[in-house]
Amino acid sequence: MNIFFILFILTVIGYGTLIKSSSIINLGITFFILDVISRYIGFMMDLYGYKFLLPIVFITGGILLIGGGWLIARWRKKLLGEIK
Repeated sequence: MNIFFILFILTVIGYGTLIKSSSIINLGITFFILDVISRYIGFMMDLYGYKFLLPIVFITGGILLIGGGWLIARWRKKLLGEIK
């Protein structure tokens, strides 16, 4: 189901690029970001009982989210720049 959801989001972003609609691209990227955040929170909830692993998950996840946010911002600018 997760793979289907990601493919659907990428299809929405591709459709927005195809018809040159910045609002559809922004909507797709917003749902992609919400999906990543919900997966991160769910992963933390699964590891809540493991007191040693939880800080490692927080640190690693935080670094990945910061890097991913930077990459998504560049990707969004590129997509919106292509439609202008």
